[in-house]
Amino acid sequence: MRESNNVRPLKVNKNLEEIAAKRSKRLAKIQKLKHSPNLWEQMPPSYAIGEIITSARTVKGAYRQFKASPEHKAIMLDQVFRQQGAGLTRDRRGILWVVVVFRRPA
Repeated sequence: MRESNNVRPLKVNKNLEEIAAKRSKRLAKIQKLKHSPNLWEQMPPSYAIGEIITSARTVKGAYRQFKASPEHKAIMLDQVFRQQGAGLTRDRRGILWVVVVFRRPA
């Protein structure tokens, strides 16, 4: 999506993937969409950070939700970000909890 909007593609960062995976597990456990209040503390030194979260039945459904939300889409297309990490956790009911974190290293 970024390339079709003339925005530099993001690099996947393992540390960000670990953060996002922990967050998605937490959301699945509490069964609530809630942004991380201390994301800055969890991230490596960063110039800018962002987080998008959703729950859906499928990855495709989650992606559609992100694209349909002006706030989420703006984060996904923000030129300031250079790295991303995604975490997905499926709960017992089959709901997928998705967290994507973004950053620009300091």
